Amino acid sequence: DLLHLVCDVAVELDSDLAFVEHDPKFAAFLTLGPNSNIKGKQFTHFIFEDEERERVQGSLQSSVASTSHPGAMHTSLRDSWHKSINVEAFFVEFDSGDLTKHYFLGFREFQESPIPDLPRGAEPNPEIQVGTQVQRRPRVAMA
Repeated sequence: DLLHLVCDVAVELDSDLAFVEHDPKFAAFLTLGPNSNIKGKQFTHFIFEDEERERVQGSLQSSVASTSHPGAMHTSLRDSWHKSINVEAFFVEFDSGDLTKHYFLGFREFQESPIPDLPRGAEPNPEIQVGTQVQRRPRVAMA
C-alpha cells in the first residue's frame, strides 16, 4: 500500500481513534518496550502536547465530513523517553467492514532545517540543495 512506501510506519485507527491492532513497527518507532500492546489504545495518547491533541483529533474527525479525502499535517509524537518526534502524518478515512469509519495514518519523521541565508551578491550553488531536509534517527532493530 502507498502509505507503507512513503512513510516510516502506517497504522489503522477505529472511529474513536484507537488502534485496531497492535502494530510492532509503530511501537518500535516510539521505542516502546517489547511487551507493550497498543491495540485499543487511543492514538492521541502518543501526541506530544495537550493542545496538539485537540488539533489532531479535530483534523482527523473533520475528514469524516469530507467523504474520504486524504489529508496531511505536521505533529509531534512522544516516544517512550518522553522526547518529541516531529512527524508528517498522512491520513484518510474509510468505511470498515462493520460500516464504521476507520482511518489509515502514515507517519514520516522529519526535522525542519532553516534555509541558510546567502551572502549579499553570492550566487546559489546548484550542487547544494537548500530547504527542508529530512534527518532520521537511527532505526530500531525489530525482533
